[in-house]
Amino acid sequence: MAKSESAHRCYLSLGSNCAMRKRKIEEALQELESRFGEINYSDIYDTDSVSGDGSCYKNCVVECSLNEPYEVILRETKEMEARAGRDRESRRRGVVPLDIDVVIWDGEIVRPKDYSYEYFQQGYRKLRDK
Repeated sequence: MAKSESAHRCYLSLGSNCAMRKRKIEEALQELESRFGEINYSDIYDTDSVSGDGSCYKNCVVECSLNEPYEVILRETKEMEARAGRDRESRRRGVVPLDIDVVIWDGEIVRPKDYSYEYFQQGYRKLRDK
């Protein structure tokens, strides 16, 4: 799908700490590509939980150009999380099957806390260096 001149550039942070965390990230990348067309993404890498609970995460940062408004992307990423198994029970247990956050939208950092974390910066640097 060709993107118009009015496309929005965004960076997404993907993370998972469940038993099949790498697979969950790979499936999310496939779904994002299927839904939004060509995307760029960092490799999938390990990080420790920022909460200090000892869990290991797989992370990835995605750069994409989208025609849809911000609110639509937020809704769709939260729906992806739910389909991957993220619900009230998983939150209670501290299990994150899939977390997707829009961190940068059209050059504006919309999630400063996530932007500041090494789990985002590691993938973001790799994308910017490509």
